[in-house]
Amino acid sequence: MDVVNITTGAISTTAAPGQTVSLYAVGLGATEIGPYGLQWDTVMPSISVSGLAAQVLFAGLNPSFAGLYQINITVPNGVPGGSQPLSIQMGTSAPENVNITIGQGQ
Repeated sequence: MDVVNITTGAISTTAAPGQTVSLYAVGLGATEIGPYGLQWDTVMPSISVSGLAAQVLFAGLNPSFAGLYQINITVPNGVPGGSQPLSIQMGTSAPENVNITIGQGQ
């Protein structure tokens, strides 16, 4: 998984606690027009990294790619380094799990 740093636009293969990153997915459901004219998910996903809740800053359609959803999160402080499970859950659906590599803090 590649991680995009929202602040710098840099692409890397690791994320750090406290860093804001973008995740990409498909099939996250219905959207509606929200702030800044973006298509926001009508149900915000629950995201956790290594069992710790991540702050979701945006979840909705990416404005540049049809059908591609973007989720911007802040990696929770306290997540240990190395490969960690990242869980995405939409409403009552079963969570989808992937791994994300966590590096050192900012």
